[in-house]
Amino acid sequence: SISRLNNSLSLYCNALYVLQNDNSGLPVNPELNRKFIDACLPYACQNPAIYYNIACLYNEMREYNQAYDMVKKATDHNFEGYETMKSEILNEGIFDNFRKKTDIVNLLNNNN
Repeated sequence: SISRLNNSLSLYCNALYVLQNDNSGLPVNPELNRKFIDACLPYACQNPAIYYNIACLYNEMREYNQAYDMVKKATDHNFEGYETMKSEILNEGIFDNFRKKTDIVNLLNNNN
């Protein structure tokens, strides 16, 4: 059923959220993060919040180009939380280097 599908898709998103140091205080673990990214990414087009959570993991791993690509995909897939994502990326300190090392500000400010 649709409800069951939505619940299972939220599990992928929530698993990524928990891995984020900023959310859980867990140490950044690139090997574990990549395993979860690989497992969750196939479901992201059905739940674009997954793209944003993957972007956050890449940001914490200092893989800014990959983070940029995930934000672009979230945007391209009409992520419902776009305005929150944009505000967080443009304003929160954890994204300082992401803003400095990529063209993410331009992407977010020119998305319609």
